[in-house]
Amino acid sequence: MKERCFDVFLEQNKRKGHGEKDTTMNYETLNKPNIVTYIKVKRLAWAGHLVRMNSDRTLKKIFNTKPDGVRSVGRPKLRWEDGVNQDMRILGVKNWKKVARNRDEWAKLLKTARAHQGLLSQ
Repeated sequence: MKERCFDVFLEQNKRKGHGEKDTTMNYETLNKPNIVTYIKVKRLAWAGHLVRMNSDRTLKKIFNTKPDGVRSVGRPKLRWEDGVNQDMRILGVKNWKKVARNRDEWAKLLKTARAHQGLLSQ
């Protein structure tokens, strides 16, 4: 129902000659899901799942492994966990792995992350 109302609203705006900027603003105003926020929240949900996994699982072992060898010269490439750390800094969480171990606290944090505008900036 909400999507249908939004589509009607967009059609009316097109007829009135409103530009793309107005349409984008109205899109955000009506709380349509943003793809960047959606992807980041899903990444955080997966990170919580990884932290709560048993230590004998292959994915958990890969997550905790520190690779041997020498990195190439220059700026280090970003890792998946670096993105999670950056999102947690934006949300104001210091020790996200400790929070992730508690499923209820992590669910509340993910709910907050869905509504947080700061995740869009990066």
